[in-house]
Amino acid sequence: MPATIHGKTYYRTAEACQIAGISKATLFRWLKSGILEDVPFRDRKGWRLFTADDIDRIKAEADKLSGIGPKASRMDKKILIIEDDRSAARLTEYTLQEAGYQVITASDGIEGLGKALTEHPDLIILGTMLPGLDGYEVCHQLRQKPETATLPILMTVISTKTHNNHKDSRFRMGADDYLTKPAEPSEILGRVETLLSSTN
Repeated sequence: MPATIHGKTYYRTAEACQIAGISKATLFRWLKSGILEDVPFRDRKGWRLFTADDIDRIKAEADKLSGIGPKASRMDKKILIIEDDRSAARLTEYTLQEAGYQVITASDGIEGLGKALTEHPDLIILGTMLPGLDGYEVCHQLRQKPETATLPILMTVISTKTHNNHKDSRFRMGADDYLTKPAEPSEILGRVETLLSSTN
């Protein structure tokens, strides 16, 4: 919950990141690298406190670094979610739509591969354990086709242990990054925006 000090509202790191639509890892990376100036306020335990102005500054930086501007301009970006986990798919779809992205979905590997070739998405969020074709095979086939060879692919895994077991497969098949399920909305947006910015 936000804290009120001397009549002014402050937000802790997790709250600020959620409002700004970025991950904590992204925020800390920006602060460490100097992209953002650190905030001067701390609570009694030493945790950072962000004002509404600080959060607006974070949002502006996220839009600038992503190269896609504010919410309205994100409608130009189309994201394909290939995921058979319905709850994960719904959360990801809702998060991205609320942020202003166009979203299309597929629930198995064969359908997803087809939509990747016909819908021309700007980024794919790809589950690993899919019916039809698993995510690794879908990724491999997309990397073999000229029209999708450089398309950003974010793979989702159930746990860190699963990720570690399949880490070599992910890199060998050509995925750009991975996301552990279940993921926070801010983490989803942070990874998506980072990958989209790298293609601009």
